[in-house]
Amino acid sequence: MLNTGDADLTAACLITGRMPSFGQQTSLYYYAPSTSYIEQQYVEAMREIEQQCATSLPKSDEIKPVCAAANLAPSGNPQYVGSKLVPITTYVNDLVATLQHRVKSARKGVQPLELFTMHNAYVAYTVAMLMFSTGYRSIRDPLPKWKNISLSRRMIVIADKTDDKQSHARFLPLTSLMVEQLAHYQRHRRGLIDRLEFYLQKQWETPFMFLNQSGTPQEVTPSRLEEHLQWRDTPPLNINRHYLHTQLKERGLASEVVDAFMGHWDAGQAPWDNYSTFCPREYCALIAPVIEKLMKAQGWKALKGKAL
Repeated sequence: MLNTGDADLTAACLITGRMPSFGQQTSLYYYAPSTSYIEQQYVEAMREIEQQCATSLPKSDEIKPVCAAANLAPSGNPQYVGSKLVPITTYVNDLVATLQHRVKSARKGVQPLELFTMHNAYVAYTVAMLMFSTGYRSIRDPLPKWKNISLSRRMIVIADKTDDKQSHARFLPLTSLMVEQLAHYQRHRRGLIDRLEFYLQKQWETPFMFLNQSGTPQEVTPSRLEEHLQWRDTPPLNINRHYLHTQLKERGLASEVVDAFMGHWDAGQAPWDNYSTFCPREYCALIAPVIEKLMKAQGWKALKGKAL
């Protein structure tokens, strides 16, 4: 009952303390539901079992209800179970506010080094925003090519787990807030490239880039991104994935939709395969509004770059 129809397999694993027969579930690593949510899933399963037993047994047999006991949680239970890397909402809000403050403060400078500092802060902010709106894995450059994104269609292709052949790529909707931020960044980048033409030995095609003190472009690697983000308490860069996975499920999205968004699927379950029955339109309509609300609640805003 815990894993039938649209039920959540990760919730079933946490409730029963058992793994499915076909192996470890990757989504468990990113999931930290509240105990009240887990209790609700358990109670609903128990109620369904009771109903099925009541209809299958003779009327003379009595069914002793068990749901009342299932509603009671022992005192002293932790508020959450599962992943220990899911940040609390106030922590994420503080990260966003700090990144915004750095961008606004760095805008005031006019010297070359100050321009480089502002650009790096702006790139860090835009990439962090992309991370918390798409669940991007901090393994490689978040956007290696411009063709991976369509602002007009509000879609992005992310292949952060494999090579550029897109063998394990996933399609993600972009919120209006993220589209506006990327449009601001494109204008900022064009102006910056014109100013840095002297430093560029070749055409720099990667959308995102950091600048060293000499103005030389550098690839946005995980180590450089961590250096420029400077998150408090230095958590791992993938806290965005832990946060999003948990938040999306607790907001009522089906596990199938969340797994497609996060890139969590087993062999034969890929939502973008040729014979998949997964509906991209329905998927975008379901998840985009939830992501938009999450981003606004976290305090993300579309910031313009420096006029060059």
